[in-house]
Amino acid sequence: MSTSKLPWLHKSPGSTDGDDRFVTGLFLGAALALLAGGTWAISLIIQPGAGYQVLAFSLLSTSVVGSLGLVLSRGRWSRRLTQITMLSLMVLPGITRPGWWLVASSLAAAALVVVSTPWGQEGLRKLPPAEPIPDQAILLSLGLLGLPAVAAVGQLDSAGIGLTAWAAAVLAMAALYSRAQAIGLWSARLILGAITIPIVFTSPLPAALVTAAGTAALVAVSWHPQALVAITDAAPRPVTPVPVPPELIPEDLMKAAGYDSSGRPLKRRT
Repeated sequence: MSTSKLPWLHKSPGSTDGDDRFVTGLFLGAALALLAGGTWAISLIIQPGAGYQVLAFSLLSTSVVGSLGLVLSRGRWSRRLTQITMLSLMVLPGITRPGWWLVASSLAAAALVVVSTPWGQEGLRKLPPAEPIPDQAILLSLGLLGLPAVAAVGQLDSAGIGLTAWAAAVLAMAALYSRAQAIGLWSARLILGAITIPIVFTSPLPAALVTAAGTAALVAVSWHPQALVAITDAAPRPVTPVPVPPELIPEDLMKAAGYDSSGRPLKRRT
């Protein structure tokens, strides 16, 4: 793709070399995080066992969302998500070591260093957007993405089709809710807890406890009023007219409206 279609890669009239350097660091951190997540996903998905595939898709989803968030929205949530994901990829060799794990973990370490330094985060937005997304909505969306990975870690070799179906349902909830679909929110509220019960009972005790706690926390967050506000169209706020002194309005606009500079109606010629 030509860089002419990516205006943020070019120096604006008021930018400095430091600004370009920070944007480069932001893009580099996102690229390294995406490579780390993709390399780990490829290494895991070729392993036998449904738990490996669920772990691969969940980690890849969080890596992609974090990387795209760094590049597109540039919200600070994307930096935190990328840091958590890269830390998880760095400690994952303590649980499993498929092929290319050393390369994937090295990429994750490099991505973590870049996004944690001023060089890799100064390109992020410093001010909240005009209509900020509630923290509860962000936590619910990202938590649903990561929950399958938590459940899969405890049963990499013993998981069956049940874990795969459950993970697909949870990731579908995350996708629907992130697209402001009410069915995603109500699925998290009413269905997530019920479908997680079999997963908890078939998991080893440590994984069962973590999965149950994570699910309970996400269900609780889904019932928070702000989780509903995030997918509800805001009601239009009443606007109160504010009088502006005519001296502050350009004279040509006043004349076009039929008034002189003091606010008096112009005399029409007959």
